Amino acid sequence: MSFMRKTKEFFGLDNEAVEYDDDAYYNDAAYDAPAAYGADREYARYDAYDRREARASYPSSIVNITAHSYSDAKRVGEAFRDGDAIVLDLRDLPRDEAKRFVDFSAGLVMAVDGDLWKLDNMVFGLRPPQADDLRQEDLRRSVRML
Repeated sequence: MSFMRKTKEFFGLDNEAVEYDDDAYYNDAAYDAPAAYGADREYARYDAYDRREARASYPSSIVNITAHSYSDAKRVGEAFRDGDAIVLDLRDLPRDEAKRFVDFSAGLVMAVDGDLWKLDNMVFGLRPPQADDLRQEDLRRSVRML
């Protein structure tokens, strides 16, 4: 065989019909498996476990926090968890700690689908989703009081 013919045969471009032996299992009857385990189970309309009671609703307040070190992050997290909007002043922190604080705050806000605003130079506002009665302007007014 020539080089061209071998190459055509290798890539399946030759005109010769090559007969292949099919594996025997293609001719076997299909196996009819029963439905998956528990497939006919019907689910209850409501969950069977007890749900946690909803927290009492109260008007959100604005908490002003001036951070002096990264250890003040606990105060921010607790106030945010309680549903209060936070005005966070990071002016007293070194730049690297302020960056960590902003990352922490962004994680808090992202976890509960809240809002994070830059209100002033190194001053940020965090609003949890349940504090929808507070606007960005309310937090800006609170910055002026610092």
